[in-house]
Amino acid sequence: MSLTWVLPEEYWGIALRDQQQFSEDLIRQFEDVFKGKILVGTINMTIENFGYPRFKSKDEIKESIVLIDKNGDEHYPLDEDLIHEDIQNILEVIKPFLSQNMGRMGEGLSFFIFENSLESSQGDIFRSDEEGSFEIRHSGEEFDYLFPLSAMVPAKYCPVDNRKMKGNWKYCPVHGDELTALNN
Repeated sequence: MSLTWVLPEEYWGIALRDQQQFSEDLIRQFEDVFKGKILVGTINMTIENFGYPRFKSKDEIKESIVLIDKNGDEHYPLDEDLIHEDIQNILEVIKPFLSQNMGRMGEGLSFFIFENSLESSQGDIFRSDEEGSFEIRHSGEEFDYLFPLSAMVPAKYCPVDNRKMKGNWKYCPVHGDELTALNN
């Protein structure tokens, strides 16, 4: 089983503002340190004898992980020595928290940092407020991301039956009608 979890730079502001213990100044520090970066969490797991999970190590995953932008250019994660010390410290705190809350899955989670910039032109690989896509490959699997990510935009609604739909969808998959931002 393989998993990829993409956390755009905007994630920190959204997630931390829901927590009362974080000051606005601290939230801005998080946003500043992750500005221009894409954080990718990965898991690759096999089930061995008696249901015991075996996770690929970060080094094993790093051998195969690549982000492919909308132009087909390949991007590789930053080497550890190029990652800002503040990011490394944050990830050192997050990892045990996730292990405690996710159990063995959290222990098998590996994080990679990518620069959020296109090689062949000006601009970003990923912008939460624009349409686009990219792909992440690792461990023989492909993960496609369309954006804006549904978690980053408000829900839309079907004009026929008023069902709530993902905010990054344009049309109702049942009726084919264009979705609206308003709940009737």
